[in-house]
Amino acid sequence: MPPKILGRSPSGLQETPLENGHTIWLFAGNDRGGKTASVQLSLIASIKLLSVDPYRYLREVLTRLPQAGPEPDEAFVWCLLPDTWLAAHPEVRLIERN
Repeated sequence: MPPKILGRSPSGLQETPLENGHTIWLFAGNDRGGKTASVQLSLIASIKLLSVDPYRYLREVLTRLPQAGPEPDEAFVWCLLPDTWLAAHPEVRLIERN
């Protein structure tokens, strides 16, 4: 299943699949921008899949990233991945999945 983004419905809340050639890619700017956009979209898709509170997750990750320095070690990055972070912070799960 492809990642989803918010569509242009009247309410602005309808989800539409993100496809190759979608207009969002026009704003990537260059190859590095496209790679950055793909990492961000993948991260957001993982957050949604795991039902993590996006505000609390991103607030902590964006607060801790500057502490890592220019070349963070693998353990530091690993603990900030959504599934690993959720295991350490189970209270931020939005929906309990069966």
